[in-house]
Amino acid sequence: MFSNMARQFMTNWSVNMLLRKNGRYLILSSLFSTIFLSPLTTAVASNNQYDWGEGLINFSDSTLLNNQQGEHNHWRAIARVSVSGGMTCTGTFIDTGSDNGPAYVLTNGHCTGVWNENEFQVNKKASGSVTFNYFIDTKEQQQAYSAKTIKWVTMRGHDLAVIELNATVGELKQAGITPMKLATKVLPENNDILIIGAPTDGVPYDQSYMRIAACIQESTHNVIEAHWNWFSAQRNKCHDIKGGSSGSPIINRYTNEVVGVLNTTTAGSSDYAVCFNGAPCELTENGVEKQKDSNYAFPVTQLSACFVNGIFDLNASSCTLDKGNGVTLDYQYGDAKSEVDDQGIAHYPNWEASVKGHDYYRYKVTSSHAACQDIYNYSGVVATELQPVIQDTLGTQEGYRFLCVIGGNTPEYSEHWQSPQHATIAHKKLDSTPPTVKPPLHIESGEDSVFAQLGYLPPEISLFKVKQGQPDKTDCNNMEGYRIPFWTNFFFKREELPQVLCVIAADQAGNESAPWKFDIK
Repeated sequence: MFSNMARQFMTNWSVNMLLRKNGRYLILSSLFSTIFLSPLTTAVASNNQYDWGEGLINFSDSTLLNNQQGEHNHWRAIARVSVSGGMTCTGTFIDTGSDNGPAYVLTNGHCTGVWNENEFQVNKKASGSVTFNYFIDTKEQQQAYSAKTIKWVTMRGHDLAVIELNATVGELKQAGITPMKLATKVLPENNDILIIGAPTDGVPYDQSYMRIAACIQESTHNVIEAHWNWFSAQRNKCHDIKGGSSGSPIINRYTNEVVGVLNTTTAGSSDYAVCFNGAPCELTENGVEKQKDSNYAFPVTQLSACFVNGIFDLNASSCTLDKGNGVTLDYQYGDAKSEVDDQGIAHYPNWEASVKGHDYYRYKVTSSHAACQDIYNYSGVVATELQPVIQDTLGTQEGYRFLCVIGGNTPEYSEHWQSPQHATIAHKKLDSTPPTVKPPLHIESGEDSVFAQLGYLPPEISLFKVKQGQPDKTDCNNMEGYRIPFWTNFFFKREELPQVLCVIAADQAGNESAPWKFDIK
């Protein structure tokens, strides 16, 4: 995820021929474009389709949008979202089919302050504001409305939230804010998309307004990021996706419909950060794979069916969203490693996951993220009172393992139980391989002293043990004298040089590297 708080966990360190018509761009010749222009860098459409991207080249840098003359009123509904207790994000006022119903804004779940990987809330009282007409040249004409209720928010499988405002759809329309339509079908890959959002990180403060980026919808994947488990995330590689872009709409370039909600990105993450916070990875048949400079978004096709006469109704028969009737898991998140005893026997870690929230549950441990959504191979019904803790081993093979749990309040499994489609999931990585990456050491020499600073590369380098001393008296291979430093900044007086700084790096699982020796001169 790439909101402001999430970034604190990270290391410091398409051109078409067009005709202008009625204020829109009309494709003149897709055949000409196909023959003479690269299909990977140019938006191509059939004849007589408006290009809402206004000729913006795919994969080019994002561009600030103006609206002083009303030229982008069709995106006036895309807003800066600032909900109390949450992050500064982007959201979209959506078309619910009724002017009399409340106005709703769609954004990410984490933008509302919900962070736990299986957390789910409904009808949560909210405060804060949603600001429309958020363009660089309309600062004096911004339109702010207060948030009333978080109607639905989930971090279980998807990162989405629906916020109700203290205004009706009709009132916003009267103010010139037209809601955007939600797509009812998933946009297939290789279609042109636009992303519009107002990033707060990595841009000058006075340019933190609505921007447009263009690229192509890519393939769909199950993704893990830190302790979150994301299903059916659609990848794209639009540029300039930064903090504050969370919740931005993914827009079909030729219909202006919202097809997805932007969630996270690998852009700007360390090469060593894989499946980590701000460094999501895709689950593959062979394990996990991190895609460079890739963004992920969730489709919105299920949402429209949950609005009845303009009112969000999670219990509507047509609504297939997660209802939230799931078990909760209390477990220790993080990578784990095997331990070898004095007899050379390896002992593998257990889940030690407490199950709460329902009288009965079923579970399974699997290496497949998608398997959680299939009832096949789930255990028989277990009484929570008799077995409140799942103690199964993670397994013996290195890699990611998933604990899938569904719950109910009857001793027989039935349709009233938590659906496997919305299973409660935990994952851990079994990792018994020590890190081999050399810790980064930044050195600055002053007149009277030398300053050295060790850098983390989480999760591969997450902890240090150090010792220091004179070269002829300090053996880095001798384990005596190592300590865990309170700070990773070191000052050496000039008259005491040369010195040796010995460093052992440990990964998130606790595997320790061989000692590294740094000469300080």
